[in-house]
Amino acid sequence: MEEITQSWKRLSLIEEEGRNLDLTQNKREGSFVLAAKFFSRCSVNIEAVAQIFCPLWHTRKEFEVSDAGNNIVLFDFELKADVEKVLLG
Repeated sequence: MEEITQSWKRLSLIEEEGRNLDLTQNKREGSFVLAAKFFSRCSVNIEAVAQIFCPLWHTRKEFEVSDAGNNIVLFDFELKADVEKVLLG
């Protein structure tokens, strides 16, 4: 987990990327959220993303996938262990 924390500290958003992105809008209390940016000219199909990543990640609990706009997808996990597994995988 220490390695992830150190890597996370090196990441930053440019002003354009950080503007108008509210990660708390759809977040449940006590959940863990990962944000992913898809670099595609086409709009991201949220249902397709969920169908692809669900069997790939094999999480212990289910996770929700939601659209944050601008091809940014939010993955909302119930367990911290599932988030760590996804990040390390």
